[in-house]
Amino acid sequence: MLFLRPVWCGLWRMGVRIAAGMVFFLFLSYWLWGQLASSTTGDIRGHPEFE
Repeated sequence: MLFLRPVWCGLWRMGVRIAAGMVFFLFLSYWLWGQLASSTTGDIRGHPEFE
């Protein structure tokens, strides 16, 4: 089973990379969604028709 060790190390590193990328992507999309939502609600709130 020792010869499989580098394979598992490679898979684990790839998994860590994918997980980090997913977390970064989720954080980025969440931040962008917050920016979009705040800008649109701000526009609607500032509009005299909607007050």
